Amino acid sequence: MLSCLYLSNLWCQIPQGGRPTGNRGNQGKPMSDVSEELDTTIYNFFYFERPMLKRNYADTLLDRIDQYDPSIEFGNEHLTLGNLGSASHPFRYSNQENLGLEYGFDQYDLYNFKLEDIKLFEQNRPLNDLYFTPLNGQANFQVKALFSRRFANDVSFHLNYRRINQTGFYQNQFTKTTNLTGAIYIDKKKYRGMYSLVINNNNEENNGGIDINTPQDSISNPLYRRRTNVPIFLIDANSRKEERIYSFKNDFNLFNSKNRNFGVYSNLLWNKGSFRSSDDGVSTDSTYYKSFLVDDRGLRSSLRYNQYQAQAGAFLNLKDRFDFRGGIKFKHHNIHIAGNSIPFNELILEGSLLLNIQPVILDLSADLGLADLAGDFNLKGIATIKNDHFILSGGVRLYRFTPTLKSERLAINDQLFWDQNWLKPFGTELFGSIEVPLLNLKGELKQIVETNSIYYDSTFQAKQFTDVLSITQLSLSHHLKLGPVGIDNDLFYQLSSKSELSLPNVYLQQRLYFQFKMFSKNLETQFGLEGQYMNDFKAYSYLPLTATFGNTDERIKNYYRVNAYTSMKVSQFRFFVRYENLSYFWEDIPFSQVLNNPHFDYNFRLGVRWILKD
Repeated sequence: MLSCLYLSNLWCQIPQGGRPTGNRGNQGKPMSDVSEELDTTIYNFFYFERPMLKRNYADTLLDRIDQYDPSIEFGNEHLTLGNLGSASHPFRYSNQENLGLEYGFDQYDLYNFKLEDIKLFEQNRPLNDLYFTPLNGQANFQVKALFSRRFANDVSFHLNYRRINQTGFYQNQFTKTTNLTGAIYIDKKKYRGMYSLVINNNNEENNGGIDINTPQDSISNPLYRRRTNVPIFLIDANSRKEERIYSFKNDFNLFNSKNRNFGVYSNLLWNKGSFRSSDDGVSTDSTYYKSFLVDDRGLRSSLRYNQYQAQAGAFLNLKDRFDFRGGIKFKHHNIHIAGNSIPFNELILEGSLLLNIQPVILDLSADLGLADLAGDFNLKGIATIKNDHFILSGGVRLYRFTPTLKSERLAINDQLFWDQNWLKPFGTELFGSIEVPLLNLKGELKQIVETNSIYYDSTFQAKQFTDVLSITQLSLSHHLKLGPVGIDNDLFYQLSSKSELSLPNVYLQQRLYFQFKMFSKNLETQFGLEGQYMNDFKAYSYLPLTATFGNTDERIKNYYRVNAYTSMKVSQFRFFVRYENLSYFWEDIPFSQVLNNPHFDYNFRLGVRWILKD
């Protein structure tokens, strides 16, 4: 649904036709808010599939620069284990977006880079964007660096790096995440090519949550004021997920004129990765691992894979009226699980079409599965109407997907723990949105109706609903600025027809701030309070051995987490200070989003961001 607003906001900004690939970078900000780049410097970014759709990269405002944690970004909310880089689960219910086999080990997708997210730059000066934020000393930090430079002969180089290193505040919850993308981009009159690399490594020590089950021994016990004294379930459990993607994308223009582009495209891809989770200190007590305790000497779960993809097709663009891309994609999976090699072959017919028939813009896409994906499909259509007063969008999506590999085949200690077949989930999404720029107001509504939905129960066993699942989702955003005072309100609400699903109903994010300039208007400053509210809901529990979030009947109480912050900007340098989790001063027990996994207490965080030119 956010893509509807993104499309309609940006269509009038581009000189020629183009279909966006998603709302990335400067999320939630209109183009007018990011257009203050100084002098004649040009930093426009785009994505390979739609090079004509360009956005200004210059982030000259102070809005949300202190929000280092992707799990609290509105529209991308995730439930985490309380530690940056830890396993996470989406707050909003959704099914997979793209056609193809999913393995089901997606607990770190929140932090990882994707091939389609690589930003390519139209620039006349080199760009360096550096970001660093430590927490409670040097053991917990996040560092990010983006570099882009254009060379002679229409060749440019792009690099994006991120490292999360977090020891946490409880025992055995260390996380280390390393993400890297690199791309060489060639832009000629008759040829465009992108040769890219994506690396994602996720490491986590798993403590299984805190082991406090009696009222007289609660976490508010003075003995546990030092959080490393709090007992935990696991002491020798670790998880690792790694991924390497090598991609070669090419566009060949067979006919190129002012009003028409016609050509063919190709893509070769190799994706190599693995997931491994183990516990070498497991005991014979089955309280924690339940039926997964197949060997009291230790437990492990692992999967390795290689993916080989070839893709080819044709594109046709008629100025800003018509944009079509269509072709065929073949992907071969070679999956190693339980000592066996499992082949899986995907064949997908794909197509996308954008029609600009003022005042209506139609954005259509269709993917049809063949071979081992026979019967799978993903069909989507969006219509957008825009005028000077409002932007109105609506659409429908129909899908049918192959169940995830983990839900059908799971190996423990190199033996198949289960081998089962599920019916393919089938669903319909109806969605609509409206934006009133004058009021800074956005509203979105989505209705999901799905059959054969798969979930995991409190014993972490895969289950399937035999009847219809219905999900209603409502999102409202209102950002008000009166002189130096700003008030931001973002509300999300969802209602499920199934009580078995541990879905939170309400997420509310608010900001109240005061913004002004000092020192002859050279230092822009913002003071503010930020709050996130979640209602009480049936809690998820997490089993690191299988990277599974299971539904439970236990409830997590509602909470309102409060943070105070100060952000400052001078030229291209930004600095922020955050006082996090102020609610610790009036709450005896730290809040949790996942059962037995509390977030950390009150802490002080610094952060700097520096955009360097040349």
